[in-house]
Amino acid sequence: MPLTGKLRNMRRPFLILSLACAACASAPEPRAERWWKGNLHTHSLWTDGADFPEMIATWYKEHGYNFLAITEHDMLQAGDRWVDINAPDPGWPPRNASTRAALPEYRSRFGKEWVQEHVDGVRHLIRLRGLQEYRARFEEADRFTFIMGEEITDKGGAHINAFNLDAAVLPRGGATTAERIRNNMIAIGEQRARNTNPILAIVNHPNYVWSLKAEELAPIPDVRLFEVYNGHRLVNNAGDSVHPSTERMWDVMLTMRHQAGGAPIFGVATDDAHEYRSYSDTTAMPGRGWVMVRSPRLSPNDIVAALAAGDFYASTGVSLQRVYHDARGISIRVQPETGVTYTTRFIGSRRNDNQIGVVLKEMSGVNAEYKFTGDERYVRAVVTSTKRHLDPISGKLLEYEKAWIQPVMK
Repeated sequence: MPLTGKLRNMRRPFLILSLACAACASAPEPRAERWWKGNLHTHSLWTDGADFPEMIATWYKEHGYNFLAITEHDMLQAGDRWVDINAPDPGWPPRNASTRAALPEYRSRFGKEWVQEHVDGVRHLIRLRGLQEYRARFEEADRFTFIMGEEITDKGGAHINAFNLDAAVLPRGGATTAERIRNNMIAIGEQRARNTNPILAIVNHPNYVWSLKAEELAPIPDVRLFEVYNGHRLVNNAGDSVHPSTERMWDVMLTMRHQAGGAPIFGVATDDAHEYRSYSDTTAMPGRGWVMVRSPRLSPNDIVAALAAGDFYASTGVSLQRVYHDARGISIRVQPETGVTYTTRFIGSRRNDNQIGVVLKEMSGVNAEYKFTGDERYVRAVVTSTKRHLDPISGKLLEYEKAWIQPVMK
């Protein structure tokens, strides 16, 4: 994917950007690292998910996650919200029918004292509890916490997840999809400016309805994170014969950012879960993709700050013991599984040629190291295992478990 001549000829000073842990393979061992597993994109009956938020939280906590953000469309999980399970659904999503299907297990799990129901003639109302009501049932120090989130859902696939908000951000619109992303990033920034807590924004599933191009996202300075992997079966992570994969988009954006003297863009993996009881070719189930965040404490502010600093990796199954870099290079150690082998590819673009996102080095085994040569614009890494993903969603690129390490810009 060629860049414009103007961008190719730009040469501006660039800061070395850190993953927030500075040690190299030949240096002394870094401090003991704490990694926290979390999902940053999922939906409940509050909008177009198919289960109660408490049931969703139960699934994630019981499957070893440490944090969860339930990101409803254009709202926070706050306030009074009732669903009439006897009413016909006017359209998509079939929220009333989904609530009716989810209710028996919800009652069984949480009991009649917790489930709020009201029968009024033909109406059978069920109350959906907000985050502040149910979080105390789940949160435990150093084990599990929630992050308040929202999916800002603008036209044409311009979707952004925002975290640590104190009020919902409503879509601002725009003439193009890229303009909508820019306008909504500005709205998030306005809340960030008046909030003492760190606020994070992630551009969601750029290949959903083929809505966003790398060349459109890269010039938007507030775009700092995007979904390199989204677990919904319809989001086209792998691209097609006409459209690039999200990984290819990442390389284009990083190259453009470097040439323009901008900050890096980090890549996350998420579930974008909607369904929790049955599978089909078009469903979005939990457990497909997540982030592992390095932070000394498990709190919303600490997790959000670490994500903003790029101090995390994204995964669909591969676990890492260590990820760090210094001025000399990058070092990775995989947490091995019996009978599984690993290949690490260090990927980047060089200053003095026009190739974008080439493999700079490839290594097999649980340890991988790359030493900077001085001509890289950036270097990122992808670890691929020989273990098949339990629930692959699209294309051979995602057939095996992977981990994505954040880029280091030079």
